[in-house]
Amino acid sequence: MQNNTNIRELVEHMINSSKPCSCGRDHTCRLSSFRVADTSSEKLIPEILDQYGVSRIHFISSQPDMDVLGNRVLTYISSLGYHVTSSVFPPESEFVCDHVSAGDLLIHVPDDAQLIIAAGEKTICDLAKFVSSKDRIPFIFLPTSASTDTFSMSEAEFTENDRRVRLQLSSPNVIVADLSVLQNAPMDKTASGVSCVMASLVSLADWRLHAEVTGSYFCQVVFDELSSAIRQVLISMENGVSPRDRDLMEDLISCLIACGISSDICGTTAPIRGTESCFARKAEMLLVSENITGVSFETLRGISALYAVKLYEYLKKNVPSFESARAEFNDIDRVYLHKELFRVFGDDEGHRILSSLGGENYYQRAARLRRLDNLETHLGEYISLAVRPLLSSSRITSLLHSSSSPLSFREVGLMDEEIADVLVWGKELSKNYGIARLLADLMLLEQAVSDTCRF
Repeated sequence: MQNNTNIRELVEHMINSSKPCSCGRDHTCRLSSFRVADTSSEKLIPEILDQYGVSRIHFISSQPDMDVLGNRVLTYISSLGYHVTSSVFPPESEFVCDHVSAGDLLIHVPDDAQLIIAAGEKTICDLAKFVSSKDRIPFIFLPTSASTDTFSMSEAEFTENDRRVRLQLSSPNVIVADLSVLQNAPMDKTASGVSCVMASLVSLADWRLHAEVTGSYFCQVVFDELSSAIRQVLISMENGVSPRDRDLMEDLISCLIACGISSDICGTTAPIRGTESCFARKAEMLLVSENITGVSFETLRGISALYAVKLYEYLKKNVPSFESARAEFNDIDRVYLHKELFRVFGDDEGHRILSSLGGENYYQRAARLRRLDNLETHLGEYISLAVRPLLSSSRITSLLHSSSSPLSFREVGLMDEEIADVLVWGKELSKNYGIARLLADLMLLEQAVSDTCRF
């Protein structure tokens, strides 16, 4: 990969890059083309269909999206002689992506369908991913808003028993963005997209931090290029977010597509799902339990990103006491023994020996102790590397305000105490090493939340 000043060029380069990367992985994705049209996006489709040599198409959309874009696409491709069948759902606010919706859709897709075309938003896209994966047929997607980074991901979310389940399916083969449609999307949809790319800066910071502290997989090329693209589009919005701005909308949808691609080509969601996503998931669960609807996950990510950046800023200003952080280990000689066991035998063998002694809890504590040793030596360097892509909390606040997004969880109906508990005690913090987990290691998280995340 190379540095690109144009975000669309970055997307095309991500799609077409086939050389092994310096990170040691081959970056390949299923998405083969990303096209942008100022208007009449349906007229790009015949050229794409010629590449697949198909004649029988199944079209998927929701009723509102049929009115916005679907009807004219359906009419146009039918006029060209293609055999087209269709499935039209109610508004996306009135149904969920679950096994019932997916099963109903599969029943109505003809056995001889050779290609899926879908127009809509996240739920329609996820259902189309499901059908495309199950029937092993290509899939073209036409977004009707620039609202999320999931369009170009192979991951899809299904709701089962009031829980979100993430499935690995198939990303679209082609995405066609009609700017005339995106520019006329509701402002809250555009605001969700702004929140989404902004939150990804926190994910990138956490990804870098995770790699430095734990030695996990990291790609410097993707980190540099994606953070540069996101900062470019966000800085261009600092004077206001106007969906009528054609260049801004092209940059926003291109940036969202690039974020989704980065997840697929790296084989991990780490570049775009970090501490802020953990916070947002827990907030989403609280909203569901309190029967509060109408708040998107992307909006919650935007609020969470602001809180996470404040935690980074807290750590930059406060020097931790490693003596205090280690205090709980002073009377636990076994932990030091296990630390040496890891050093001598390696992680896998050390963990096996430790588990045979019934000491799983000691494994977690010894691992934390090793991280503290690492952090005491390199904390300043790690934080400096991680925060490089971040915007300040004041600039993020300005961006949220200019896109008419809420600035706190209280504004979406959650209590201060509930969110404080989420930030300090969220179970996901044990699985995702980011700024919150780092502060927890240093015994600073509760104080950081109290001092910086004013509700």
